[in-house]
Amino acid sequence: MTKDEVKDYRSILDKEYMDKDTEIDSSISYISAGALGLVLSINDKFIIIKTAGFKGFLIASLILLLAALILIIVRKMITSKHDIKMLNYLTEIKDGANEEQELKLLDLYNECDTQLSIIRTIAIACLLIGIAFEVTFFIINFFK
Repeated sequence: MTKDEVKDYRSILDKEYMDKDTEIDSSISYISAGALGLVLSINDKFIIIKTAGFKGFLIASLILLLAALILIIVRKMITSKHDIKMLNYLTEIKDGANEEQELKLLDLYNECDTQLSIIRTIAIACLLIGIAFEVTFFIINFFK
């Protein structure tokens, strides 16, 4: 990488640092929070949780939805740490990278990308399973 290429790449990373995966993570957060809020609304208007059956579905749902929210927060923290690490490394090689440095840069990126992908996949799974449990709980108790 030439000096200009490193500088351009650093600019790209700076921008990505600010808005990396924001839309997807925000969507997961909003949907999880909304699903958690739905429990309160349904309890108020349709189903009294105190007397409802199959509370295990509801408890599992709440735990999974909360886990999805926590995982997204953790993911954002890891993303920030990784971006800082990458920016610091790019600052070190500001005069241009040799092949070894380029490989290290790629390894740093791949390592974090894999980790972040796993966390997001688990968060999405928690969200979907949590919503499925919540819907199951409400269907069972609504027609009871």
